[in-house]
Amino acid sequence: MQLTKLPNGLPAYQFDLLADWPVGACVSTRTGGVSEPPFDSLNFSTRRGDSKAAVGTNIERFSRACGFRREDLVWAGQIRSDAVCEATDVHRGTRLAGTDGLVTSEVRLPLMTLYADCVPIVIYDTVHHRLGVAHAGWQGTVKRIAERLLQQLGRRYGTVPADCVAGLGPSIGPDSYEIGDDVIQLVRTTQDDAASLLRPSARGQGVLRSVGGQPPTTRGRGCARRQNRGQRFGHGCPARHVFFPSGGARPLRIVRHALLA
Repeated sequence: MQLTKLPNGLPAYQFDLLADWPVGACVSTRTGGVSEPPFDSLNFSTRRGDSKAAVGTNIERFSRACGFRREDLVWAGQIRSDAVCEATDVHRGTRLAGTDGLVTSEVRLPLMTLYADCVPIVIYDTVHHRLGVAHAGWQGTVKRIAERLLQQLGRRYGTVPADCVAGLGPSIGPDSYEIGDDVIQLVRTTQDDAASLLRPSARGQGVLRSVGGQPPTTRGRGCARRQNRGQRFGHGCPARHVFFPSGGARPLRIVRHALLA
């Protein structure tokens, strides 16, 4: 994943594996907007008290930088589910309630999802030119939303997982994401390799592990990230087609960043 500057100078992360295909996906940073502290500055949500005017300006600025009109954005409702809906041209400028994933066959139909510390997922079918995006927190992960996204692409468009490239955006790391017994039990009952996804925390609870093989000093991605990647592998996405960033990005929960694809 590369940190680049969009045409208006706005910094954003872009996926290396998508560079060779006629599709774009950008993940915003928290800089380059107009929101005042503690929302400074490129915040996309009013849910924590930021002003509508500032958020509106931020959305306009980011969407224009990505080459789209704000009025054309299709938003996921984001209810921490595994629901995936199809977005078509009639949905421009709307929010699809009751969904955390979107798929589309439309050209130049921008799909917008918001994140604080959850995992942004993007999957592109290189043969049929179809696109899917999803918001994966721990709830979406234990409900296997990455699998649902692939299943919807296959059901609606005939997508074959082996033809897909996929990317995971920045999210919180396990050293900052302690979980309680309720989530631990859900992971154990829903994930085949639950034991490898959990490790004890200093307070006797648990944390969601980073991907295997990373040195302890560079742990940066938790169970949601690792398991979402595993869900795609299990459904046929080749490992070489999945972008999996390392590092330890930790977005603040009060600021919402965006994936626009």
